Amino acid sequence: MITPVVDDLHTRPEVDKQRIALMGISLGGLWALRAAAYEHRLAACIANDGLFTFQSGEMAPEGVTMDFNEPGKLETFIQELMANNTGVRWTVDNGGSRFRRKHSWS
Repeated sequence: MITPVVDDLHTRPEVDKQRIALMGISLGGLWALRAAAYEHRLAACIANDGLFTFQSGEMAPEGVTMDFNEPGKLETFIQELMANNTGVRWTVDNGGSRFRRKHSWS
């Protein structure tokens, strides 16, 4: 229910009522889209799936490009990331538990 939040924002003089946006990450991305479908005063809705690419961005070291088409290369890469980064380890383990999946790299 985003409507009470938008109602409150409309009472605040510092808020540009024509530029209110809603953002949801992971499952919140789905919820944000559902909420925006019924709240027409939103100017934008951002549905971020929360997933990262393994070839760039936050997971891979800067400048590294990997070819994961070789069997086992992705699994080895993920194992190394999890061994060296507690944030990555938590993300992979948490994602697996949320989807009730066991991964081969644990």
